[in-house]
Amino acid sequence: MPNTGIPFDEGLLQSVRPMAVPGNLPTRGEDARAALRCLDLTTLGATDTDEDVRRLCLKGVRPLGYGRDDRVAAVCVYPALVDAARGALSGTGIRVATVDAAFPHGQALLRTRVAEVEHVRELGADEIDVVIRRPLALAGRWRELYDEVRAMREAAGDRCLKTILATGELGDSDTITRAAAVCLMAGADFVKTSTGKETVNATLEAGAAMCGAVRAFH
Repeated sequence: MPNTGIPFDEGLLQSVRPMAVPGNLPTRGEDARAALRCLDLTTLGATDTDEDVRRLCLKGVRPLGYGRDDRVAAVCVYPALVDAARGALSGTGIRVATVDAAFPHGQALLRTRVAEVEHVRELGADEIDVVIRRPLALAGRWRELYDEVRAMREAAGDRCLKTILATGELGDSDTITRAAAVCLMAGADFVKTSTGKETVNATLEAGAAMCGAVRAFH
């Protein structure tokens, strides 16, 4: 079931804090396999073709080779390649994800981004990854950010909505935590660190900051 969100809550927003970065933890084989089953296997290249997507989907079905049952959660492609991914993944249980809403910068008008979300929902994408407008978070314009994510939540309907924060551009852990909290309040099902196209992408510190928001919200 999608996250239906809650009304904007200034008190919750001010109370959230980043989690501490954990120390070195032992990695077990079963942990790695569990992480694999949560993975979005992604190709977002400017020259991606239908055949590239089909090959990636095959890798997603058997990422550890034949004879192993583990498979990824989703394959993420550009909107123009959603049909190719749907065909290749039919019957596998792997979901089709796509990026949208002026990815990777998010700097289009809100009505344009909402229309894009509606369009990829109609294309049949199971999961829709949108990017937030970073200037709203950097300026502390939290209610505006909430309203924008809320509009995209409504446009996504019953599809999984994932918000990308571009944490490498948000400056500090407190801003990351609050941006994640706002997205969850507005109805995002997942919060993600980065588009993969920023100078700084996923870091352990950013992940811990986002976990602070998830802990407070749930």
